[in-house]
Amino acid sequence: MIRSDQMVIACVFALYSGVAAGSFFVIGLAPFLVALALSIAIASISPRRVAIVAFIMIMAAACGNILVHSSIQSFSKESRFFDTETSGIVRVVADPEERGRYRKTILRFESCGSDQCPSRDILWQAPRISHVEAGDRLMFSCRLSMPKAFSGDFDYRMFLAKDGVGSICEQAHRAEELPRDIIGHFRSALYIPKHIFEHALEQSLPEPESGLAQGLILGGDTLSEASSEAFRRIGLTHVIAVSGYNISIIMGGCFFIGIAFGLWRHQALMMAIGIIALFVLMIGAPASAVRAGFMAAVGFLAIQAGRPIMALRALFFAGAVMTVIDPLILRYDVGFQLSFLATLGVINAASWMEWRFPEPFFGYGLLETAIMTLFAEIFVLPLIALEFETFSPIAFLANIVLLPAVPYAMGLSFLTGIVHMVLPGMQTVIAWCDYAILSFLTRSAEYIAHFSWASIDIGPVAPAVIGIWYVTLISVIIREEYRKRRDWYDQAFKIPYFQ
Repeated sequence: MIRSDQMVIACVFALYSGVAAGSFFVIGLAPFLVALALSIAIASISPRRVAIVAFIMIMAAACGNILVHSSIQSFSKESRFFDTETSGIVRVVADPEERGRYRKTILRFESCGSDQCPSRDILWQAPRISHVEAGDRLMFSCRLSMPKAFSGDFDYRMFLAKDGVGSICEQAHRAEELPRDIIGHFRSALYIPKHIFEHALEQSLPEPESGLAQGLILGGDTLSEASSEAFRRIGLTHVIAVSGYNISIIMGGCFFIGIAFGLWRHQALMMAIGIIALFVLMIGAPASAVRAGFMAAVGFLAIQAGRPIMALRALFFAGAVMTVIDPLILRYDVGFQLSFLATLGVINAASWMEWRFPEPFFGYGLLETAIMTLFAEIFVLPLIALEFETFSPIAFLANIVLLPAVPYAMGLSFLTGIVHMVLPGMQTVIAWCDYAILSFLTRSAEYIAHFSWASIDIGPVAPAVIGIWYVTLISVIIREEYRKRRDWYDQAFKIPYFQ
């Protein structure tokens, strides 16, 4: 008999399979129709429930395949606007970001002179002297072009497509600001707390510590070039991005603060989730932050409930929901992939620690940090090697040494910014403590990274090797889960077994 929860998990994996198949291969409906016919045939020789499960799984895989192909075709239609002058009224839909020689500005057409406007967003490489902000409306004219890949193995067009960007404007022929309307004021107001907080950190901390503090709290490319390269070489880039890791730290801190102030467990959980929602809004609610916040909230709720297996199911369900919303992230969003795999590693580490060390002891927290870091590294290492063609022999040691300081740096950075916003000048003591930890992180990263062997270029990695790694990893997890259940039954019923 197949339980309902097993049916849901099977359908989720079928959905992932359909999206993955559509992302990497051109598959029509014919294979799914054949599989559907086979499922009907199974109904004549198998129990009805098995046939129903087979039918639902095939439909889930077919839906996943259709979703990804519909998204790709939708972006393909944007090609009719390439190399043509397109004019109309656009709105700035995201906070512009500094990108070296230009400001990355995302625009969306509201009306245009031609019969049809581009339905997808436009990446405008605005001049650095441009003063447009989120919510502004512009009378805009530009010759749009297709995003071109920087290298042969990097699909830059689809990398932008997963964020809704379909074309690029390198140089606008016209960009005149129009009076801001109610929607513009609302969008602009979303980013006011972020800008005030950035200014507070810049006033309270020197560089590169200020850039690291902004990266820890708000994400983005805020580090100096030397520090950014050092963090990349030793495998610590994930701490300066709005990822499931960062948001989990913030959520955990809020949860324990709530407990310390006398809240019940469920009240502290709701408070932590509410603060995360406000935090995501404060940084402008980018797609990456929304996905990371949703994934971290689901996993954190399940882990705090004391059910690691429920955390696994919740993680896969959350990933399925996000994949349905944007099917392209499964293949083209490396940030989503790394967050998913790292969270998967942390959940398995929590389950392993609960089984091997049911009772806390002196040094338990240090061991837990080391185990969780090790599991996360094991899960993300193949993907990093595949995507970036590099391997850091010291990544695990660097994470063990430096990661424990990250929660304190984040907490003190947050307090520094808040106190400066409320009572300017009173944050000095907090800022000095924060500077000491941030300086430790940056100086240690730069020192470790200066060794030539800190990062090794390994060249292209065969996908088959990655597949073997993850198949082996899944096999080990299943075996350990079986052993854990066997131990549980042995203790529950006092039935000895042979090793």
